Amino acid sequence: MDVGVGTKDVQAELDSVEAELELVELQITELLDKQAQLTSQKNALLLQLEEACGTVRPSSSKSLGPEPMMSKQELQQYDGTDFPWSKEVEQHLKNSFHLSKFRPLQLRAINLTMAGKDLFLVMPTGRGKSLCFQLPAVCSKGFTLVITPLVSLMEDQIMYLKSIDISAVMLNASSSKEHAKLVMAGMMDPKAPFKLVYVTPEKIAKSKLLMSRLEKAYNAKLLSRIAVDEVHCCSQWGHDFRPDYKLLGILKRQFPMVPLFGLTATATSSVLKDCEKILCVQQPVTITASFNRTNLYYEVRIKDSDNDALMSDITSLIKGKYKDQSGIVYVFSQKDAEMVSSELKKRDISAYPYHANMDPEEKSKVHRRWTCNKIQSHCRC
Repeated sequence: MDVGVGTKDVQAELDSVEAELELVELQITELLDKQAQLTSQKNALLLQLEEACGTVRPSSSKSLGPEPMMSKQELQQYDGTDFPWSKEVEQHLKNSFHLSKFRPLQLRAINLTMAGKDLFLVMPTGRGKSLCFQLPAVCSKGFTLVITPLVSLMEDQIMYLKSIDISAVMLNASSSKEHAKLVMAGMMDPKAPFKLVYVTPEKIAKSKLLMSRLEKAYNAKLLSRIAVDEVHCCSQWGHDFRPDYKLLGILKRQFPMVPLFGLTATATSSVLKDCEKILCVQQPVTITASFNRTNLYYEVRIKDSDNDALMSDITSLIKGKYKDQSGIVYVFSQKDAEMVSSELKKRDISAYPYHANMDPEEKSKVHRRWTCNKIQSHCRC
């Protein structure tokens, strides 16, 4: 057999399959768009019927049809403190989160989501995006569903929330059956044993049981809000595209009355437009904060091609400029994470690898110790 000819045949078949897959993905996208349009049309017709029959929708309910874009003046109205929830928000800011005041645009975002608006918030890391859904969660009935791509992000936020006595739980691939069962049952508890439920996008995409529980919580008016962290991961134009994020449109289709809150530190207008379509959100309010970070310092250094010299440079930087501080060394692969952490240990630096193939318990242990400054550096890819 001619190996060259066989390889060409396989390659030709592979190209054909890939082309067909692209066509199927395009058809799926078109069908999802069509479904969103029909859902919007259906909801608008239902609203017309209710009005014709004299049915008055409660003032706290969210309109089923698309809302017009807000002007700058209309947005500024949400900077105020004269809303029905304002007093409770202020109390929890001080008593639960131990903060004396809001940072720029936080109050506006909180008021918008409390008012039931779909919202995209583009705000740099460190400006307090998480508070914009955590605080409303505490002030709302039921719980807020938070979708985030990384277990480390979940653990960070849950550790912080527990430290200030706010109940939050997470569900991911490493969750035990017993833990998952408790969380699922808690979603149906009117007394809300937790205020935030953190899940990965994969959990939404693959767990029919979770979707079933969310449906029941929605019908019982216990699902108060859906927060999609790192929302740019929805878009293939985004820098951290995650395929399972493309399936999150089911949430708005299944739970049209629940406000959706997308958060990201960086996304262009085209990426956000893509996210609107994927998440089936029509005309969300978009808030964009300034990206000027006066507290950040950037420095570019020439990388030495000799590995020992490179490790010596990293060591001197950690022991010198960042003495007694914890930090992260980013690398390209899991193998590099193992190697770099091992080399740093040889140089008397408390460093550990941190990557997806680690044992979940060990990974969580490393994360907790690093957060408490018991580990000076962890190496992640």
